[in-house]
Amino acid sequence: MRDLGVTQALAPQVPEPVIPLLIVLTALGGPKLVAIASTGGSILAVRTGWIDASRAHGFLVAVALTLSISILLKTGLAMPRPPASLMAIPEDGHGFPSGHATASAGVVTALLGISNRQTYWLSVGAGGFVALIAATRVLLGVHYLIDVIAGIGVGVLVARIGVHFHRSRPRLALGTTTALVAIALLVWGRC
Repeated sequence: MRDLGVTQALAPQVPEPVIPLLIVLTALGGPKLVAIASTGGSILAVRTGWIDASRAHGFLVAVALTLSISILLKTGLAMPRPPASLMAIPEDGHGFPSGHATASAGVVTALLGISNRQTYWLSVGAGGFVALIAATRVLLGVHYLIDVIAGIGVGVLVARIGVHFHRSRPRLALGTTTALVAIALLVWGRC
């Protein structure tokens, strides 16, 4: 039901030489890479004076909330991935929502949320990046179409809430986020 026939139709048609490129591209939206790059990038941006600490905190709150909610939804819903026969690469764990789609949508939404310069082309580029990551997940056969669509929705919604929550109640946002991250890491560690 979650596939709508898309993964079954597309994944087997991907030419073998294209798979390494899809693997590299999909890694750009990986939740672990997003977490590491967001943290390191925020530290560097603050230390170089590119952004102030408050905006960096807002960005990190949004990203951390997004990644934590993704873990909790995946674990709580426990919906399976497509069958291994469709997968071009081995993936385990639950499939809904797509963590890569959630992470990529969350990070670009958080970046746009803290940015002073929002342009049409910046938004188009951000949307294109998220669409690319989502497409790689379906083409590699590791997610159903609904998984990536839901992941994008969760990423955008939670990151927007995180940015606004931090703007209105920064201390509460940091404390709540810290607690939620701890819970998500405990849940993830038990899987």
